[in-house]
Amino acid sequence: MKQIFTSENIRYVAVSELLIKDYLRMVNDVEHVQKYLGGQHEPYTEEQETRWVREKLEEKAPVFSMLEKKSGRFIGNVELMDVSSGAGEVGIAITAEMQDRGYGTEAVRAVTAYGLERLKLHRVFLRTNPKNSRAIHVYEKCSFREYDRTEEHVFMEYTPYPSSRPTTGVCLPLGGRRMYYEEFKSLIGAVLRQGLRGDALADALAKSVDCGKVYESEDRLATDAYFSLLHYAAGEEEIPPAEWEYFLKCLNGDGEYNLEDKLKI
Repeated sequence: MKQIFTSENIRYVAVSELLIKDYLRMVNDVEHVQKYLGGQHEPYTEEQETRWVREKLEEKAPVFSMLEKKSGRFIGNVELMDVSSGAGEVGIAITAEMQDRGYGTEAVRAVTAYGLERLKLHRVFLRTNPKNSRAIHVYEKCSFREYDRTEEHVFMEYTPYPSSRPTTGVCLPLGGRRMYYEEFKSLIGAVLRQGLRGDALADALAKSVDCGKVYESEDRLATDAYFSLLHYAAGEEEIPPAEWEYFLKCLNGDGEYNLEDKLKI
Protein backbone atom coordinates (compact mmCIF):
# COMPACT_ATOMS: atom_id res chain seq x y z
CA MET A 1 0.00 0.00 0.00
CA LYS A 2 1.38 3.36 -1.06
CA GLN A 3 2.09 5.74 1.81
CA ILE A 4 1.06 9.32 1.01
CA PHE A 5 1.98 11.13 4.23
CA THR A 6 2.24 10.60 8.00
CA SER A 7 1.43 12.28 11.29
CA GLU A 8 2.70 11.49 14.78
CA ASN A 9 0.91 8.16 15.24
CA ILE A 10 -0.72 7.51 11.87
CA ARG A 11 0.35 6.43 8.39
CA TYR A 12 -1.95 7.64 5.60
CA VAL A 13 -1.99 5.26 2.65
CA ALA A 14 -3.92 5.06 -0.60
CA VAL A 15 -7.17 3.12 -0.33
CA SER A 16 -6.66 -0.52 -1.23
CA GLU A 17 -8.63 -3.65 -2.04
CA LEU A 18 -6.44 -5.35 0.56
CA LEU A 19 -8.37 -3.43 3.23
CA ILE A 20 -11.89 -4.11 1.98
CA LYS A 21 -12.72 -6.42 4.87
CA ASP A 22 -11.69 -3.67 7.28
CA TYR A 23 -13.77 -1.12 5.37
CA LEU A 24 -16.85 -3.34 5.48
CA ARG A 25 -16.46 -4.06 9.18
CA MET A 26 -16.31 -0.33 9.83
CA VAL A 27 -19.06 1.05 7.56
CA ASN A 28 -21.48 -1.74 8.48
CA ASP A 29 -21.10 -1.05 12.21
CA VAL A 30 -24.48 0.61 12.70
CA GLU A 31 -24.07 1.45 16.39
CA HIS A 32 -20.66 3.12 16.30
CA VAL A 33 -20.15 4.32 12.72
CA GLN A 34 -22.98 3.99 10.21
CA LYS A 35 -25.60 5.90 12.19
CA TYR A 36 -23.39 8.99 12.01
CA LEU A 37 -22.57 8.65 8.32
CA GLY A 38 -26.16 8.67 7.06
CA GLY A 39 -27.05 7.54 3.57
CA GLN A 40 -27.39 3.83 2.93
CA HIS A 41 -29.19 1.74 5.56
CA GLU A 42 -28.64 -1.68 3.99
CA PRO A 43 -25.27 -3.33 4.68
CA TYR A 44 -22.59 -2.54 2.13
CA THR A 45 -21.37 -5.50 0.08
CA GLU A 46 -17.87 -6.50 -0.94
CA GLU A 47 -18.79 -5.72 -4.55
CA GLN A 48 -19.87 -2.18 -3.65
CA GLU A 49 -16.76 -1.55 -1.60
CA THR A 50 -14.48 -2.88 -4.34
CA ARG A 51 -16.14 -0.58 -6.85
CA TRP A 52 -15.71 2.36 -4.47
CA VAL A 53 -11.98 1.66 -4.03
CA ARG A 54 -11.39 1.38 -7.77
CA GLU A 55 -13.33 4.57 -8.51
CA LYS A 56 -11.35 6.53 -5.91
CA LEU A 57 -8.04 5.27 -7.25
CA GLU A 58 -9.03 6.04 -10.83
CA GLU A 59 -10.11 9.56 -9.83
CA LYS A 60 -6.90 10.02 -7.82
CA ALA A 61 -9.17 11.35 -5.10
CA PRO A 62 -7.60 12.61 -1.85
CA VAL A 63 -8.97 9.76 0.27
CA PHE A 64 -6.67 7.89 2.63
CA SER A 65 -6.76 4.83 4.84
CA MET A 66 -5.22 5.34 8.26
CA LEU A 67 -2.93 2.75 9.83
CA GLU A 68 -1.57 2.89 13.36
CA LYS A 69 2.20 3.32 13.15
CA LYS A 70 3.12 1.12 16.08
CA SER A 71 0.91 -1.84 15.15
CA GLY A 72 -0.19 -1.45 11.53
CA ARG A 73 -3.83 -1.79 12.62
CA PHE A 74 -6.52 -0.19 10.49
CA ILE A 75 -7.89 2.99 12.10
CA GLY A 76 -10.35 4.27 9.50
CA ASN A 77 -10.59 6.47 6.41
CA VAL A 78 -10.28 10.22 5.97
CA GLU A 79 -10.76 12.26 2.83
CA LEU A 80 -11.21 15.64 1.25
CA MET A 81 -14.38 15.41 -0.80
CA ASP A 82 -15.65 17.46 -3.75
CA VAL A 83 -12.49 19.50 -4.05
CA SER A 84 -13.13 22.47 -6.33
CA SER A 85 -12.58 26.23 -6.49
CA GLY A 86 -10.02 26.04 -3.69
CA ALA A 87 -12.36 24.34 -1.20
CA GLY A 88 -12.79 20.80 0.08
CA GLU A 89 -15.00 18.95 2.55
CA VAL A 90 -13.48 16.70 5.22
CA GLY A 91 -14.99 13.27 5.72
CA ILE A 92 -13.78 10.82 8.35
CA ALA A 93 -14.79 7.44 9.76
CA ILE A 94 -12.98 5.53 12.51
CA THR A 95 -13.54 1.95 13.62
CA ALA A 96 -15.21 1.40 16.98
CA GLU A 97 -12.12 -0.16 18.54
CA MET A 98 -9.88 2.76 17.52
CA GLN A 99 -12.15 5.54 18.75
CA ASP A 100 -11.40 7.56 21.91
CA ARG A 101 -7.63 7.39 21.34
CA GLY A 102 -7.08 10.87 19.93
CA TYR A 103 -6.79 9.61 16.36
CA GLY A 104 -9.76 11.66 15.19
CA THR A 105 -8.15 14.93 16.26
CA GLU A 106 -4.78 13.94 14.82
CA ALA A 107 -6.30 12.89 11.50
CA VAL A 108 -8.49 15.97 11.06
CA ARG A 109 -5.50 18.21 11.78
CA ALA A 110 -3.32 16.24 9.37
CA VAL A 111 -5.79 16.16 6.47
CA THR A 112 -6.52 19.87 6.99
CA ALA A 113 -2.79 20.60 6.72
CA TYR A 114 -2.60 18.33 3.66
CA GLY A 115 -5.40 20.27 2.01
CA LEU A 116 -3.83 23.64 2.79
CA GLU A 117 -0.24 22.77 1.94
CA ARG A 118 -0.42 20.12 -0.77
CA LEU A 119 -3.71 20.97 -2.48
CA LYS A 120 -3.43 24.72 -1.84
CA LEU A 121 -7.01 24.97 -0.57
CA HIS A 122 -8.17 28.22 0.98
CA ARG A 123 -11.30 26.73 2.59
CA VAL A 124 -11.81 23.43 4.40
CA PHE A 125 -15.24 22.59 5.76
CA LEU A 126 -17.27 19.63 6.99
CA ARG A 127 -20.67 18.50 8.16
CA THR A 128 -21.59 16.17 10.99
CA ASN A 129 -24.61 14.76 12.78
CA PRO A 130 -25.92 17.13 15.50
CA LYS A 131 -26.16 14.13 17.85
CA ASN A 132 -22.48 13.29 17.40
CA SER A 133 -21.20 15.53 20.19
CA ARG A 134 -17.87 13.71 20.34
CA ALA A 135 -17.14 14.56 16.70
CA ILE A 136 -18.20 18.18 17.20
CA HIS A 137 -15.74 18.49 20.10
CA VAL A 138 -12.97 17.06 17.91
CA TYR A 139 -13.68 19.56 15.15
CA GLU A 140 -13.79 22.45 17.60
CA LYS A 141 -10.43 21.29 18.90
CA CYS A 142 -9.11 21.52 15.34
CA SER A 143 -10.36 25.13 14.96
CA PHE A 144 -13.47 24.31 12.95
CA ARG A 145 -16.37 26.55 13.88
CA GLU A 146 -20.07 26.12 13.26
CA TYR A 147 -21.53 28.37 10.57
CA ASP A 148 -24.91 26.71 9.94
CA ARG A 149 -27.18 24.01 11.37
CA THR A 150 -30.18 21.98 10.23
CA GLU A 151 -32.00 19.06 11.81
CA GLU A 152 -29.72 16.67 9.91
CA HIS A 153 -26.35 18.42 9.97
CA VAL A 154 -24.03 20.80 11.77
CA PHE A 155 -21.88 22.67 9.22
CA MET A 156 -18.42 23.77 10.33
CA GLU A 157 -15.47 25.37 8.57
CA TYR A 158 -11.85 26.32 8.95
CA THR A 159 -10.77 29.18 6.65
CA PRO A 160 -7.06 29.92 7.06
CA TYR A 161 -6.76 33.15 5.12
CA PRO A 162 -10.10 34.97 5.20
CA SER A 163 -9.75 38.28 3.39
CA SER A 164 -12.18 39.98 5.75
CA ARG A 165 -10.07 39.31 8.85
CA PRO A 166 -6.55 40.39 9.82
CA THR A 167 -3.92 37.70 9.30
CA THR A 168 -2.92 37.92 12.95
CA GLY A 169 -6.43 36.88 14.00
CA VAL A 170 -6.33 39.30 16.93
CA CYS A 171 -9.66 40.43 18.38
CA LEU A 172 -9.92 43.21 20.98
CA PRO A 173 -13.41 42.90 22.47
CA LEU A 174 -12.63 43.50 26.14
CA GLY A 175 -11.63 47.13 26.48
CA GLY A 176 -8.71 46.75 24.06
CA ARG A 177 -7.32 43.69 25.85
CA ARG A 178 -6.71 40.57 23.84
CA MET A 179 -9.42 38.14 24.82
CA TYR A 180 -8.47 36.18 27.95
CA TYR A 181 -4.77 35.99 26.98
CA GLU A 182 -3.61 36.48 30.58
CA GLU A 183 -6.09 33.86 31.84
CA PHE A 184 -4.97 31.35 29.22
CA LYS A 185 -1.30 32.00 30.02
CA SER A 186 -1.96 31.40 33.71
CA LEU A 187 -3.88 28.17 33.09
CA ILE A 188 -1.35 26.79 30.61
CA GLY A 189 1.45 27.66 33.01
CA ALA A 190 -0.32 25.68 35.73
CA VAL A 191 -0.70 22.75 33.36
CA LEU A 192 3.02 22.75 32.61
CA ARG A 193 4.39 23.55 36.07
CA GLN A 194 1.85 21.99 38.41
CA GLY A 195 0.30 19.27 36.27
CA LEU A 196 -3.15 20.87 36.49
CA ARG A 197 -5.73 18.75 34.67
CA GLY A 198 -9.08 16.98 35.07
CA ASP A 199 -11.85 18.52 37.16
CA ALA A 200 -9.49 21.04 38.76
CA LEU A 201 -8.53 22.43 35.35
CA ALA A 202 -12.14 22.38 34.14
CA ASP A 203 -13.26 24.34 37.21
CA ALA A 204 -10.46 26.87 36.84
CA LEU A 205 -11.26 27.34 33.15
CA ALA A 206 -14.98 27.86 33.87
CA LYS A 207 -14.21 30.46 36.54
CA SER A 208 -11.69 32.34 34.39
CA VAL A 209 -13.32 32.37 30.97
CA ASP A 210 -16.78 33.15 29.62
CA CYS A 211 -17.19 30.45 26.98
CA GLY A 212 -19.94 32.44 25.23
CA LYS A 213 -17.53 35.28 24.49
CA VAL A 214 -14.95 32.81 23.22
CA TYR A 215 -17.50 31.25 20.86
CA GLU A 216 -18.34 34.70 19.48
CA SER A 217 -14.72 35.74 19.10
CA GLU A 218 -12.85 35.71 15.79
CA ASP A 219 -9.52 35.40 17.60
CA ARG A 220 -8.28 31.97 16.50
CA LEU A 221 -5.50 31.89 19.09
CA ALA A 222 -8.01 32.43 21.91
CA THR A 223 -10.52 29.89 20.59
CA ASP A 224 -7.89 27.21 19.96
CA ALA A 225 -6.30 27.76 23.39
CA TYR A 226 -9.73 27.50 25.00
CA PHE A 227 -10.71 24.26 23.28
CA SER A 228 -7.29 22.74 23.88
CA LEU A 229 -7.66 23.40 27.62
CA LEU A 230 -11.27 22.22 27.61
CA HIS A 231 -10.61 18.89 25.92
CA TYR A 232 -7.38 18.30 27.84
CA ALA A 233 -9.30 18.80 31.10
CA ALA A 234 -11.94 16.30 29.95
CA GLY A 235 -9.25 13.72 29.14
CA GLU A 236 -10.28 13.72 25.48
CA GLU A 237 -6.86 14.68 24.19
CA GLU A 238 -3.23 14.48 25.30
CA ILE A 239 -1.35 17.65 24.38
CA PRO A 240 2.47 17.59 24.30
CA PRO A 241 4.42 20.22 26.28
CA ALA A 242 5.76 21.67 23.03
CA GLU A 243 2.23 22.56 21.94
CA TRP A 244 1.51 24.30 25.25
CA GLU A 245 4.81 26.20 24.89
CA TYR A 246 3.77 27.29 21.40
CA PHE A 247 0.52 28.68 22.82
CA LEU A 248 2.47 30.57 25.50
CA LYS A 249 4.87 32.00 22.93
CA CYS A 250 1.98 33.37 20.85
CA LEU A 251 -0.01 34.57 23.87
CA ASN A 252 3.08 36.48 25.02
CA GLY A 253 3.32 38.18 21.63
CA ASP A 254 6.60 36.50 20.74
CA GLY A 255 5.21 34.89 17.59
CA GLU A 256 2.23 35.04 15.26
CA TYR A 257 -0.26 32.21 15.80
CA ASN A 258 -0.61 29.96 12.77
CA LEU A 259 -2.52 26.67 12.72
CA GLU A 260 -0.24 25.16 10.10
CA ASP A 261 2.78 25.75 12.34
CA LYS A 262 0.98 24.21 15.30
CA LEU A 263 0.03 21.14 13.27
CA LYS A 264 3.74 20.48 12.66
CA ILE A 265 4.58 20.30 16.38
